[in-house]
Amino acid sequence: MNDVALLKAILAICDLHADRLEMALKHMEKILPITADVLEDLENEDLGFLEIITTRFAKLQDTISQKLFPMLLGILGEDAPQYTFLDRLNKLVKMEIIDSVDFWKDMRKIRNSIAHEYPDDLETTAKQINACAEQAYVLMAFLKKLQVFVDTKILVL
Repeated sequence: MNDVALLKAILAICDLHADRLEMALKHMEKILPITADVLEDLENEDLGFLEIITTRFAKLQDTISQKLFPMLLGILGEDAPQYTFLDRLNKLVKMEIIDSVDFWKDMRKIRNSIAHEYPDDLETTAKQINACAEQAYVLMAFLKKLQVFVDTKILVL
């Protein structure tokens, strides 16, 4: 599989995560943002949708950062094995693919926070879910912007 085909495959995975994330957000929009009290009384079905939101957010963020970014930079001749993740983020900023390193660091913080569960602290859990749900829309919008970049700058080469 050549680099462009692999890039398309990675984008298809990102689309799948984004589609599932969007479906779950739509289902849960009636109760988001969530409170600790509501979280405590949720039915299993809604708990499942919250799980989809947090899991697909994490998967989408991971796939973009760990697979898509390096692939993009490699195709554009801007990647090297010795580059740190911060080096890659700085290259992406310079190329105007991301707005700032802080933007991606914030996405990573949210991804890391939802990876930890606090069953005895529903207030913290509710805050984490709300931050994830809010930033999920930002992450999906970013993916669309990234897809436009790929369509106009890479797939036309």
